[in-house]
Amino acid sequence: MFANRRGLVVGPQKTGKSPWGASITAFEAVGPCIFAGWAEGGEVYRCEDHGCSCGWSYVYEPGEPMGIPRPMSTIQLLATAEDQTDNVYRPLQEMIRRGPLSEQMKVREGFIRTPNNGRIDPITSAPNSKLGNPIHFALADESGLYGGENGAEGSNPFAPRFGKGFPKFSPDIRRLGAMPADPRCWRDANLELITMTSGGRRNRSGPKADEESGRSDRRGYSLTALPAEGYDGAAPEFPLMPRRVLRWEHEDKRRFQVVDDEMTALVADREQALWEWAWSTPQACAWSMPSEMWRIHTIAMWVRTFVICESDEPRLLTSRPCTGSLIRSG
Repeated sequence: MFANRRGLVVGPQKTGKSPWGASITAFEAVGPCIFAGWAEGGEVYRCEDHGCSCGWSYVYEPGEPMGIPRPMSTIQLLATAEDQTDNVYRPLQEMIRRGPLSEQMKVREGFIRTPNNGRIDPITSAPNSKLGNPIHFALADESGLYGGENGAEGSNPFAPRFGKGFPKFSPDIRRLGAMPADPRCWRDANLELITMTSGGRRNRSGPKADEESGRSDRRGYSLTALPAEGYDGAAPEFPLMPRRVLRWEHEDKRRFQVVDDEMTALVADREQALWEWAWSTPQACAWSMPSEMWRIHTIAMWVRTFVICESDEPRLLTSRPCTGSLIRSG
């Protein structure tokens, strides 16, 4: 039935591999994990037809594989030590206790009871003790650590283990960098010239665009060399409102602020000088393009922040409430 009978999930620590493994285990225990033919379209799977009152249903599209729950499931969670099995076993217990799974699965002492006298067991024993004990599904956690004490030393993590009763399909979850116990499973990316994909959820993530590709041509994407001598055009008008510099005054035991015209003029001159310098750099050639004019306010905010950092304001703001204006201590 399966073209691929083994699965390996590898990722960095704290990315949720073990809770994911717990959800797969729950699916294998009471979910529609058994192939029930190909849908013609319109067939409906309802949880309530299988003893669950969650109310979920799914309408199959033509050609989709349909599923039914297994009548009885015997499942094992494999690891090198009891604490290791808890990585999957504890999230699975919470999934059962806090939701509709509690109607079909019961958390017991040391195991989980599933319908029709099935069970889920966390195990760490040696393979020979499992001979003749068939199971329907197993989840291996950190199989790269198997060896020695648990009797699985030298075992191939992709081969059937724990006796003849090991299931025909089982996933393996492992942290990034963990090596299989069997050297025959090791792979060297440098020798195999494996190209790792890049990308992610960040803005503009992924591999660098190829300027000469057909897709780039359709998008109008091209690279432009910026002149080393800089931008020789006129700088646009500084778009931000003028800043006021305030100073503290004392009169009749009162303390108040007034505008410091001299410092306000100095700050305005400094901002204008820095603004004009920024617009003389090579990068300003790109900013001057119509498609990039939206960056002007961002550049202006950088100029203003730069001038603030040059002044005493960062130090003063640590000891006085922010007034929104540059403060000069009198």
